[in-house]
Amino acid sequence: MLVYAKIHAAVKAKRLPKEKAERLVAKAAAERILTNTEVELVRKADAAREDLIQVDSFPLEGFKSTVLMPVPSGSKSSSAEPGEIDGQERTPLKIQPVDAL
Repeated sequence: MLVYAKIHAAVKAKRLPKEKAERLVAKAAAERILTNTEVELVRKADAAREDLIQVDSFPLEGFKSTVLMPVPSGSKSSSAEPGEIDGQERTPLKIQPVDAL
């Protein structure tokens, strides 16, 4: 992004402190390194990136019922009690942190 290139150039010229470019947007605007249009562009890009990340966000309850207690193909679990599939008791999978393995 050209906006971040301007921030990096300002850091090299010591017009801005050495920090991540994302954190310097407001300072760059205050120093008139970036225009209001460029600041708005960064804001919109950040919002779009956040929206994209949220696409992969799922509620914990849905995760538990489909990943931790898988349903055999062809069976319906909507009427089953939690921990139960087709009337049979199922033990939830135990997940351990990676560093515990």
